[in-house]
Amino acid sequence: MKFFIILVWFSLLSTTTMAQTITLNLAVSPTASPKRAAYIKSMMKYAFNQMGLAVNVRYRPDKRSLIEANSGEVDGEVGRISSIVDVYPHLLVVPESIINFDLVAYSFDDDIDLSQFTLNTSHYHVGYIHGWKIAEELLAGYANKTKVSNRTKLYELLLKNRIDIAIGSMGSDKEILMQLTRVLPVDQRSYQMSVPLASQKLYLVMHDRHRDLLKNLAQHIKAFKEIAALK
Repeated sequence: MKFFIILVWFSLLSTTTMAQTITLNLAVSPTASPKRAAYIKSMMKYAFNQMGLAVNVRYRPDKRSLIEANSGEVDGEVGRISSIVDVYPHLLVVPESIINFDLVAYSFDDDIDLSQFTLNTSHYHVGYIHGWKIAEELLAGYANKTKVSNRTKLYELLLKNRIDIAIGSMGSDKEILMQLTRVLPVDQRSYQMSVPLASQKLYLVMHDRHRDLLKNLAQHIKAFKEIAALK
């Protein structure tokens, strides 16, 4: 309930017409991960509205999302690790994290013990999302792996036993699993989740034409998190 109060509160903060609209890509699907997507959108609206700017946050699959942001087709990208700018040279990091990201392993196979799971000793068929740099770095050199374009496809493969383990997010991916397993009998809905395999802070990255916005955006993102924590 508190979360939705926060969303309503921030939606009422600005009713004036903004002079410019900033377009941001978001790789988190609003249908697959509605709570996380809504939280991030509210944060972006607050931060940009404080600077007299309107913002449009739109969903794009991971790899295409980054290509559009780096080319300048859109103004920025929401929810990336800071080192992504080493790969995409026209992107700059806003120096205040948005959310924390914990990478974990999921499986429906009772014979797989994820409590002690490490990729160094695993021989299982692992799925991951193309464009997730943190997962790609973790799986570098791992032979038995399959990459997919988005979270929903990843967990559909897991449900169909076409992969043994899915590498995903501790937070928003639970929402996706709950949605996908609703069609299953109750006794088949349980799954295992490992301890975090890697943890990263995620950031807003902007096209370098907006470098003058970075400092103020960081301040407003920090303010949003502090206000939200009190609600």
